[in-house]
Amino acid sequence: MVKFVSVTPEQDEVIFAAWGKVNKKHDKDTQYLIEEGTPIEGVVLEYKDTDKGYKKIIKLNVKGIDKPLLILGKTDLINKFEAGNVEKGDLVRITFTGVNKTKNNHDFYTFDVAVAKA
Repeated sequence: MVKFVSVTPEQDEVIFAAWGKVNKKHDKDTQYLIEEGTPIEGVVLEYKDTDKGYKKIIKLNVKGIDKPLLILGKTDLINKFEAGNVEKGDLVRITFTGVNKTKNNHDFYTFDVAVAKA
């Protein structure tokens, strides 16, 4: 399940990534549903640390979405961004590959990431 937090004062200028299902507690117009196995491609507008409870936030300009897509740091996704040395301006393809359970029975979202350096 995607958790939503106040990330920036400009949050109404973005749309949140919803991995696999839309969060029913939030307006569906503020979410972009990304189904398992369906890749999204976009240019990295921001990739930064946050003190709002997530390791990183990622803002992408994705073709076909009229607002920047905001991704709140999922551990596997952040690890793959770090491994690929992703920076602002890079083109990325993110494929949501599913949800597994941790040993504590929490959801763990998994991703494949491809990077074309700017």
